[in-house]
Amino acid sequence: MLQCVGTPLPPCCRPVPPDDIWNSLKFAPWFIFAAGSTIWEAAVVGIPSVAVILEANHVLAAGWAASNGVPVVDLRVGESPEEHASTLSNAVTRARPLPELQPGAGVVVRELSALIGWSP
Repeated sequence: MLQCVGTPLPPCCRPVPPDDIWNSLKFAPWFIFAAGSTIWEAAVVGIPSVAVILEANHVLAAGWAASNGVPVVDLRVGESPEEHASTLSNAVTRARPLPELQPGAGVVVRELSALIGWSP
């Protein structure tokens, strides 16, 4: 059974709590996601990944993923649902983690603090 975020979910999916997806998904064998901001979270978690392009704003992050060996599937192309399923099925066999990233909140706080002259 697939673990999925969002609604409505098809019968083959088990819902993942939307307020704590990584507690469940970090142990999944692979992760398919739209190449938006979730890409950075997936990189921090280190889960084998497949990025999909659903909109034009996903192209840049998907390019970064592809340049690091992560399969990318462009779902904007005119394939049938069956062809998309086959392409995704093939892509998960090649899923790999994104480059390891460290959360950047601390750096942001330090930089902003320096700009305003505040010491935490």
